[in-house]
Amino acid sequence: DVAIGATLDFTVTPGTGQHVRGVAGCPGTFAAPVFHAGPIQSACTLTATFDPDLHTVSGSVAGLASAGLALKLNGGADLPIAANATDFRFPDPLAYGSGYAVTISAQPATQQCTLLHGTGTVSGDVTDVAVSCAPDGDVIFEDGFEAN
Repeated sequence: DVAIGATLDFTVTPGTGQHVRGVAGCPGTFAAPVFHAGPIQSACTLTATFDPDLHTVSGSVAGLASAGLALKLNGGADLPIAANATDFRFPDPLAYGSGYAVTISAQPATQQCTLLHGTGTVSGDVTDVAVSCAPDGDVIFEDGFEAN
């Protein structure tokens, strides 16, 4: 119980991957992480609300010499990647703890691209997705042998 006229400080601690959206229900001020309640004039209930932290998904591009590459995040809209691009970033962030899957939805003309680190669980900004592109078709080495 808190006496009428008293003030009290509460530390509001969100769970992992969350942040405080708001604190309400009693008179006072909130300066994260502390809610300074008071002076208390009548019975009240302090309620804190939380939202998940949002994080971006991005990565690097190597060897892209032609137009036409497009990526998708979790089956969403295509993200076109320009010729000679060296990086990319999906515009919509994902919530902490959610899964992500980056896929190649369109290959560039005359090239074949592959993905590395395209799936996982969001625990912070995802920055290690890697796209690597090489000329399409067989590679002929100087000694005349083909790579298959």
